[in-house]
Amino acid sequence: MIFLSTKAYKHDFRGPEIVWLIPAWYRDKWWLKEDIKIDCTMEQMMEMIDTSLIIGVDVTAISSLTKTTAAGIVSIKTISQTPAEFLEIMKKQIQRPQYKTYTLNNYMAYAYDAVWAMGLVLNRTATVLREKNSSKRLEDFTYTDGDLYDILFQEMAATAFFGASVSVLG
Repeated sequence: MIFLSTKAYKHDFRGPEIVWLIPAWYRDKWWLKEDIKIDCTMEQMMEMIDTSLIIGVDVTAISSLTKTTAAGIVSIKTISQTPAEFLEIMKKQIQRPQYKTYTLNNYMAYAYDAVWAMGLVLNRTATVLREKNSSKRLEDFTYTDGDLYDILFQEMAATAFFGASVSVLG
């Protein structure tokens, strides 16, 4: 990541319109540590970090709770109802020839929940737009559209469900 950050800086691939997603398993304040392999100054590294999002999750495993997940409310037979059922379905799926290079890992439940969160937020946002008789649609979203951004943000904050990994709260 450090090498990539310095290359990105040198090629001007940075700034407020570019957000780097950085895993949180690096040592504390790694961007402040002097390293002869890094050809950026500390100030340049700080500039990269200022527009980065450091993501850290506790990847302990799939939830051991037996509550029904958000996916369980859908009438699709292949979608799991509890985290244990989710794990069993994933074990079966990776046996299929097209998935032979995949392995089970602790991130899969988080990715699954992230997709569900975004789907629920988009559905909620579309409902709000319809209820307001807005001429805007999700397809009209642009990064400069403050009104649609506000609705998406509010709906993300209001979204809560039990997922395959944890209880997801907006």
